[in-house]
Amino acid sequence: FEFDLQSLMRVKVNSYFEFPEFIDMEPYTKLGLERQEGTVYTAASDQGEDDPGFSIFRLMGVVVHSGSIDSGHYYAYIRERVPEHEPASSQHTTFDRPQQGRWHEFNDKTVKPFRFSSLRELTYGGQHSHFNAYMLFFERCNPTDPDIPAEMMATWRSRRLEAVQLKLLPPSAAPQQTWTAVQGGLDASEISPVENNGNTTTK
Repeated sequence: FEFDLQSLMRVKVNSYFEFPEFIDMEPYTKLGLERQEGTVYTAASDQGEDDPGFSIFRLMGVVVHSGSIDSGHYYAYIRERVPEHEPASSQHTTFDRPQQGRWHEFNDKTVKPFRFSSLRELTYGGQHSHFNAYMLFFERCNPTDPDIPAEMMATWRSRRLEAVQLKLLPPSAAPQQTWTAVQGGLDASEISPVENNGNTTTK
């Protein structure tokens, strides 16, 4: 919502706005900004003090506003959490999100299954749409989550290694396969990530 200075009235903003299912927040953290600027820490005591940890998050809920500035309604689409102890093979396979948690629409007293593939149509807004995402909820992913896009995971590992090379993080913070090489006597600067079938290895 915003205030229109010409009409002197509040209006609803229906601009088209896309948002991802997965997002890596590392570039927006203090560590990410220092990495992009090429900042180098010389004091070992400074290494890792701003480490955000695993920085990939997953969309878990969307609060939607439908209607106009004068008459509207709020409801939500929420992804069901799969218990950590529940084996992957037993996770729900309802609708078009196999092997993942189900999505539901919560609308007043009504709770019903929701097709994730309809999210774009029902939440992205646009000139002729009255359905707009009002608030997004993301949750930090588990690094072992198989649903994380392989390219995003490879980029996260590459940025992590770069931060170690700049001494923004200690060698122990490098991705596991890189840390194994460092323990074996290799210098982190000599190790470069290589994408192999969606997985990052080192050479």
